[in-house]
Amino acid sequence: MWSSLAQACDSWVVGFRGLRGQFDQAAFETWSRPRAQCNRVFDWDQHRAALAFIDGLRVPYELYGFSKGAETVLWLVPRVRTRPRYVITLGGWHTVNFDFGRWAVPFDNWFDQSGAGNPGPGTHVPGVRHSQLQAWANDHYYSLQKQRLIQVDQ
Repeated sequence: MWSSLAQACDSWVVGFRGLRGQFDQAAFETWSRPRAQCNRVFDWDQHRAALAFIDGLRVPYELYGFSKGAETVLWLVPRVRTRPRYVITLGGWHTVNFDFGRWAVPFDNWFDQSGAGNPGPGTHVPGVRHSQLQAWANDHYYSLQKQRLIQVDQ
């Protein structure tokens, strides 16, 4: 079923939850709605299912990883058949270098206290709770008006 639905959409945002299902679904939908026609969310440990889904896409897609899900995104990028047009990670752990530049993929990383001291490129946001980072990023850096202005080459 996903294969036929995947082909019915002209673009996707594929998201990944953190440990124990941590994820602000409403914030993810707010993020993805103006960026892609469709979205789908996997748990952080569904690497293989996500890889099969993404490799079945024949349209542009973006990756969105929250908390432990950010590590899933990092695992996927070098393995997918076609690179994503953009990656965002939020709340990644401090010991993992979330640098997607080595694969020539545009990206943004947002770190809360769990990412303090992270060696990778990104923005550290002190004082924002882990569970609030997704909504905070939408409200403070990615207003819907700004998202509509972002032009990504396909």
